[in-house]
Amino acid sequence: MKSLFVAGVVCLATPALADVFRCTAPSGGVTYQEVPCPNDNAERVLALPDRFPEVNREARERLFQREAALEARQLEREKMDTALRIAREDRLAREAEAKQLAPAVDPGPLYLIAQPLRLRPLPPRFRTHGHRSRSNDRPL
Repeated sequence: MKSLFVAGVVCLATPALADVFRCTAPSGGVTYQEVPCPNDNAERVLALPDRFPEVNREARERLFQREAALEARQLEREKMDTALRIAREDRLAREAEAKQLAPAVDPGPLYLIAQPLRLRPLPPRFRTHGHRSRSNDRPL
């Protein structure tokens, strides 16, 4: 029990962020580890920051305001879409009900009304009365 307590204290006493070793093997493989590299690997110690930078409160507040405005627009769009869907469904229901209540009406025969087609005779220059065409008018 006492050794467990000592082990816990030792773990808490060690720094939260230890050095990270970047090891490159001769074959080109790269590994990151907490213990030093073996002798045949190239070793480089990476200095990782142990603290985060200070929060920019003004930028954070602007971001939160933009996000809240976006959520408000999305909520408004959802409300409009819902209202449109409800109105469309209501209109379709009323049309279906009106179609059921309307008596079936026979439209009767359909008539086509149009002006007669009058053919005019061709002008004299286009008429051919058995005359032979000129020699330069022959088709190729």
